[in-house]
Amino acid sequence: EQYLEALRSSDETIRASAVAALQGMGKEAVEYLIEALNDPHHTVRIAAAEALGEIRDPDAVDPLIGLSRDAREDVRIAVAGALGRIGDRRSIQPLVTLFGDGYHGVRVAAADAVTVFGRDALGALEEALDSPIPVVRVTAAKAIGLIGATESIPILIEHLGDTAPEVRWSVARALADFGPLAVEPLFLVLRKGKKSM
Repeated sequence: EQYLEALRSSDETIRASAVAALQGMGKEAVEYLIEALNDPHHTVRIAAAEALGEIRDPDAVDPLIGLSRDAREDVRIAVAGALGRIGDRRSIQPLVTLFGDGYHGVRVAAADAVTVFGRDALGALEEALDSPIPVVRVTAAKAIGLIGATESIPILIEHLGDTAPEVRWSVARALADFGPLAVEPLFLVLRKGKKSM
């Protein structure tokens, strides 16, 4: 009860502290933490997103996805991390959408979060390689490399000829993450001369 009173305080530091205390209550606090996602102060929204990520309740997924469009990049970073920790498949496409964010930190957080889904995320990531936005393709290639699913090697090789140099670089780095497993397919491409690099 005292934490709920603290959530109504006019002082954002008290509200953020209340959120931290509510996290310790676990699932019982989820509805109050979801409500705190709408707080006018970004530190409270960040604390609420992080707390929901730690509790890992799937009821928080949709409200967190809604918050992924917050005006503050630090809030979007917290949301990406929380969605990754919860690990609900509904988060995959919204995380991939964050690959187009204007802030590098948000894109990195989204790529790291989407890797939690492993092979389940590959379809969305492979589609993102065809995005008209280069930074989305760069981030998708990075995430595919982090997942390390060898079935993605041929698709990455197809994108070595991307028109954007930063995408070609990201694809090459992702292929390098596969190590020796990518050597033979790359050698075949080079021998056939089908891809320009």
